[in-house]
Amino acid sequence: MQMDKYFDDDCLMGNRDCEWSPWTDWSHCGCDVCGEDRKAQTTRVRHIANQAPLQSGRAKEEVTT
Repeated sequence: MQMDKYFDDDCLMGNRDCEWSPWTDWSHCGCDVCGEDRKAQTTRVRHIANQAPLQSGRAKEEVTT
């Protein structure tokens, strides 16, 4: 009995690190009149693009930005 396996190069996955998405643009400052007691604050975010590493890839805690 003979068993053969064939793999396309596209289907073989190597190491893949966890990856972060790019930063979003800064949010709009919603403070129209900011006095001395209030500080305007804007935010930006990024998400995890590839949550789980594959093979010997690094986890998100190990990936530096």
